[in-house]
Amino acid sequence: MIVDAAIARCGRIDALVNNAGVGSPEPLDETDDPTLDSFLDIMLVAPFRLCRDVIPHLKDSARVVNVTSTFAHIGGWRGGCYSAAKGGLKSLTEHMACEYGPGGIRSNCVAPGVTMTDMVAHRFEDGPSPDRARKHRCGGHRARREAVSYRRKLFNTCTIARHRW
Repeated sequence: MIVDAAIARCGRIDALVNNAGVGSPEPLDETDDPTLDSFLDIMLVAPFRLCRDVIPHLKDSARVVNVTSTFAHIGGWRGGCYSAAKGGLKSLTEHMACEYGPGGIRSNCVAPGVTMTDMVAHRFEDGPSPDRARKHRCGGHRARREAVSYRRKLFNTCTIARHRW
């Protein structure tokens, strides 16, 4: 429906950016099914469906950008269903790069860290502190160089896939 409306209005689609997220996930053992379903629907199922529906309409040089999260790469405190959804979106992006990259459709993901918005501000009610910020990272550690390097490699996934075929 969204794809058809975009084509009707613009005549073609050159790019798709999936940038949706919800906050305040709980630890895995405290996550109920409705919360899990909501997180997956918003951050994995909807982008999956949009990508699936737009792919047949994309031409050579088209772009798909999926906004994931550092939680997709290195996990995070209280990130259970959020990490799972964003990790699934990262994997979908990698699949698309390999599958459609040789045909000229580039697929990349961008993985920003925690950004101070109204959605997450309550987590920092006592004020941001190094100790509190560390809790949002896996194991209380800063992202390692390998994790940053991996994100850079991911940006080039489509280019690599395109030249392999």
